[in-house]
Amino acid sequence: MINKNLIIPGPLIIFFILVTVTSAQLKGKVDLETGYYNFKNSKDFNNAASLKLNGRINYKGAIKNHILSFGLGISPEIYLNKSSDFFSQKIFCSGGYKSPLIEFIDWGISANIDKKIYDFSNLRFTVSSLYIEPEFTLYSDRIFKWENKFTFGYQEISDKFEQNSDIFRFSSRFSDNLFKSVNYSAGIQLEKFTFTTILSLSQTMSIKNKGNKAGIIIGLNNSRNILFNIYYNLNMIFSNYSDPGSLEHNINVFAAKSFSKELSLFFLLDYNLCKIKLKTASELYLIIPNNNENQVYLKLNYRLSEMFDIYLRNSYNNNRINIIGKTISAWNGFIGLQWNINRK
Repeated sequence: MINKNLIIPGPLIIFFILVTVTSAQLKGKVDLETGYYNFKNSKDFNNAASLKLNGRINYKGAIKNHILSFGLGISPEIYLNKSSDFFSQKIFCSGGYKSPLIEFIDWGISANIDKKIYDFSNLRFTVSSLYIEPEFTLYSDRIFKWENKFTFGYQEISDKFEQNSDIFRFSSRFSDNLFKSVNYSAGIQLEKFTFTTILSLSQTMSIKNKGNKAGIIIGLNNSRNILFNIYYNLNMIFSNYSDPGSLEHNINVFAAKSFSKELSLFFLLDYNLCKIKLKTASELYLIIPNNNENQVYLKLNYRLSEMFDIYLRNSYNNNRINIIGKTISAWNGFIGLQWNINRK
């Protein structure tokens, strides 16, 4: 189980950002957004006004062929309307190391910790996760590469009940140039998971589900004219509480187009779709992990200067929290100001 003391509190992140902002090889951004949220499944939050701060900073340094990276971020958001209010906060920390092992083989390790807090007027819950990923990459040259990644993951959601997920995943994927500016990738993914749901505050009643996933990975990206990156992952799911034929689709599409040095358009689709055949209809939370954050957005960005951007963003978010049977879904529109940090 995750040690909750490992989840870095917001004030400490802000303090660390202020301390490290004078360091070399530092990049980051701070977004301030205001707009509206229209929650589809809640009359209490229809047409809620929203104010959001999104701060992120990344450090990347190299000593000879050894590359070290570190990232911190915080994203508080508040929604207000006549009848109620809603608050959320996301905090994350990441780090990584990469180095040559022998000729044509690199190795590395990365870690990600994050915590999400959702606070409705009548409901409060948190989602915490920790992922550690060692990886090995084989190069035949600097175009073709074969990546092998191991993922050790833990996720915990707490409300009146508690659910934790232990995940071990292996993925193997190769990539190469299809054309001069187009790169493709393909591979396989295998996963073993255990979901434990605690149904009482005394932790005396619990349900455990063990299972496996097996699937394929396909990717395509283009680096000229309209920039795009497409990722697709299809998994078959086998577990104690699901019937054969259960499928999971993970889709990520990012595209960007520059019309001038100042004006750019961005598109993102990040979605998880599950077609689960359940042995018992009420046990979906035992099959797929919580915190399925699905989103699609369109963003028009204008560069005011090297330090500041202004943008308009319209998006749809859908977050399924299975253990409490809630889906947080909303259309939203924002106007935002972005401060860019870039120091070398």
